[in-house]
Amino acid sequence: MNIHHMKGIELEKYREYSFKKDLKYIRSVLLLGALLYALFGVIDYLYYPSYVTYFLQIRFHFVIPIVLLSYIYSYHKSFKYIYQYVLMAATYVAGIGIIMMIIEIEGENYYFSGLFLVFALNFFMVRLKTIYSSMCAGFILLSFVFISIFFSGIDISVILITLIFYLSFCFIGVMGSRYFEQYRLNQYYQETIITGEKIVLEKQIYKQYEETKNYHTATILTLAKLAESRDLMTGNHINKVSNLAFLLANKLPASFYKENKAKKKDFIEVIKLASSLHDIGKIAISDTILNKPGKLTSEEFEIIKTHTTIGYEMLKEMQHKYKDNLFIDLGLQISRSHHERWDGKGYPDGLKGKETPLAARIVAVVDVFDALVSERSYKKAFSREKSLSIIKEGIGNHFDPIVASEFIDLMQSFKDESF
Repeated sequence: MNIHHMKGIELEKYREYSFKKDLKYIRSVLLLGALLYALFGVIDYLYYPSYVTYFLQIRFHFVIPIVLLSYIYSYHKSFKYIYQYVLMAATYVAGIGIIMMIIEIEGENYYFSGLFLVFALNFFMVRLKTIYSSMCAGFILLSFVFISIFFSGIDISVILITLIFYLSFCFIGVMGSRYFEQYRLNQYYQETIITGEKIVLEKQIYKQYEETKNYHTATILTLAKLAESRDLMTGNHINKVSNLAFLLANKLPASFYKENKAKKKDFIEVIKLASSLHDIGKIAISDTILNKPGKLTSEEFEIIKTHTTIGYEMLKEMQHKYKDNLFIDLGLQISRSHHERWDGKGYPDGLKGKETPLAARIVAVVDVFDALVSERSYKKAFSREKSLSIIKEGIGNHFDPIVASEFIDLMQSFKDESF
């Protein structure tokens, strides 16, 4: 499913949903944009004192008032019907302001690169949809070429070379804008499934994944963050697990990797990214279960356990496209097996001992540790000392003895309590 296939009431519901999700963010970005545009006036004073008066007029008499008017208008009920055009206009005005500064100086100056900030705002912050981002970028580029050629003494070769960089960045931006749209639509289907308005969520996730899997493998991290953002109690869990997994993997001796038929150097290079995918399957778990303020029932826990196989199946789709990719391979192992136990009493497959992949055994330890030291709806945060003692008790039954022992040594070597 994509937005072009949505019709009638369904499309209107999605637009309403998207607008409500974005409105608070849009207002914040408009205020931030106005502030940054004003603060960059410092460059005028430091490097272009002879142009200060003219540049400040552009900033404070032209661009910033329009951006602030857009912010004020966002509180009017009609804003939601034309907000994409309003944001596009505000972004275009910001771009024109930079272009006017560029042609006034004519020679090499910082404002050539300043236009990249406007493009970044356009594609990655203002929440413009792909078509409007593309149109706005196109208008700014055409204006840059036209004004530079006919109203400045800038050498044509400089204009063309700069244009190549602008076009390349705009292409990346369009891809990013398109990618965000796809996952916003995916998020919409996740939330509507809870109220019974849509078909099975898992099928929608797979379909959205099929549409976006041609993007670079690193974009999977956006899914991981989306899964984390839906779990209100996990906080910065993904980053902490990733950092600890990297540190632990680095501490394990090279001989241990040989025993597990892994290359330490290659393993360490990707474990940090791959471990961030351990809970990616939670994207398919209902918010009512993820954020339940209390202990889960046995039925709810069984549903939570499915995040391991769901995450595995999602990443399996990517493996078909990116064969022999260690990042995807470790992500598959971790997402499926990080809840397995050394004694074979874990899930989903009941793997025992070294049957569980090394990457999953590493994440199993750091995942439990972070859960222990973090507050959850069903418990208060444990102290670092108590958490490490629980890890120690789990050596040989819950955790790989070598991995867990090395982890305890690692944590005891840190004075920084954030680890």
